[in-house]
Amino acid sequence: MGGMNPFRVATRAMLASYFVVNGVKALKEPEEYADETQQFAESVVPLAKNAVPQLPETASTWAMIRGGLQVVGGVALATGKGRRLGALLLTTSMVPSLLASGPTGDPDKRDDFLRNLALTGATLIAAGDLQGRPSVSYRLAESRKRAEKRKQIAQKASARGKARGKIQANMRNKARGATKAATKVGKNATS
Repeated sequence: MGGMNPFRVATRAMLASYFVVNGVKALKEPEEYADETQQFAESVVPLAKNAVPQLPETASTWAMIRGGLQVVGGVALATGKGRRLGALLLTTSMVPSLLASGPTGDPDKRDDFLRNLALTGATLIAAGDLQGRPSVSYRLAESRKRAEKRKQIAQKASARGKARGKIQANMRNKARGATKAATKVGKNATS
């Protein structure tokens, strides 16, 4: 579709800026963000290590990984190059924050959780944004409908053609019969 929508470009850049800034901070000083990844490192990583034994175990390493995901995802989202993949990277980077700020009675944690939930939702919306174009499943369904319609039209045309052919054959047979009858009458008149 023609050109980039300035509104989409601006909103993607606004959303991405939060992640790029936080990602850079996490890469520079991972210990500062280790609290957010600690619960992830303690609860999810041991389960995942059964499948992937090489996974790092320390919270600060996960803070750096998370920071890297945020920088890469934020840049991809802001520039529009791989924007949907970038948004999915940002969504993935929010998992440790959501776990750390889980819904509790503490008002400070509740505010953090709601912010993290809202950011996760925003990245999911960005990941699903097709920039006004219909989805692949919609285009596929429409293509099937058009193909079915063409098939029906072809079948109707074929049926009409067969009917026309029968009428023409019937008219030819009548004409032959009339010609034979006239020839017979002519022979009888000359004899």
